[in-house]
Amino acid sequence: MKANGQQPDRIIVWRDGVSDGAWELTKETEVKQMRLGLERICTGKMPLFTFVVVQKRINERFFLEKVCT
Repeated sequence: MKANGQQPDRIIVWRDGVSDGAWELTKETEVKQMRLGLERICTGKMPLFTFVVVQKRINERFFLEKVCT
């Protein structure tokens, strides 16, 4: 708000490091606290709030079959 002179239209939070068993806890604590904080500081219309949880589950292995010389 200080930089642009107005509140943002959208807020996106990118969260990594949440285990499968902690998804519900993250939703109930972090997301809830962020929404409550936004309600306190935002004036007028609430910005769209997106909370993204990412995980790295890569099981693919790539091998070079033939080396060109």
